[in-house]
Amino acid sequence: ILTASARFDHYEAFGGQTTGNIGAVYALTALSTRLRASYGTSFKAPTLSERFASSAFITPNPDLEPETSWSAEFGLAAAHPWGEWALNAYQTDVEDLIAFDPATLSPMNIDKARIRGLELWTSADLSGWLLDANLTLLDPRNESTGPNDGNLLPRRAEQTFRFDADRRFGQ
Repeated sequence: ILTASARFDHYEAFGGQTTGNIGAVYALTALSTRLRASYGTSFKAPTLSERFASSAFITPNPDLEPETSWSAEFGLAAAHPWGEWALNAYQTDVEDLIAFDPATLSPMNIDKARIRGLELWTSADLSGWLLDANLTLLDPRNESTGPNDGNLLPRRAEQTFRFDADRRFGQ
């Protein structure tokens, strides 16, 4: 299966921007094991609040630039009688990442950032319980030249784990 999409947005302050993605899924076996890959680009304009609206906790930054990025992802997934699982690895490179600067209490741009991640997800239906678990390992790095090169990006968890257990009890 192949998918592709494209989008064009026009911003009065930043002009036109085209983004898109392409993806492929390949069935490896009759047991519903799938290999998938995707590549995409994105554009995020700063919000009006980030650029112009003052509050008690945030100082606006009218010089804030939009962020642009590309992402690539590869994954393997399978369905079994007991449930499903998936393993995904990805990388996103961002230019002009919009981040919050606690020193100035205002949004700022980080020239270059790289975010690499690995996600493991599984879901199972056991004795009427729907169990769902997700583990994400993240390596978010500032790749701008200067003293912050190689530092972790602020306010991003390096590891997250989520476990849900759901059950329906009657009507």
